[in-house]
Amino acid sequence: MQFFEWINKGIAELSWSDIALVKFSSIAFGLLLAALLPALTEIHFIWYLFAMLLLAVKPVYKMFVR
Repeated sequence: MQFFEWINKGIAELSWSDIALVKFSSIAFGLLLAALLPALTEIHFIWYLFAMLLLAVKPVYKMFVR
């Protein structure tokens, strides 16, 4: 459990701008992957939509149900 305590302590010290920078760096990483692996851009958008909805289930559940 020490690892998770360390991670939570580090996250608690981040400001909203730090979290925004992490999000933007994740977007940039996704664009880099799309540039390096053109096969990713050939996937039909429905699969991306499905993945987005699947990945959003837990955070949305926590936000609205709990």
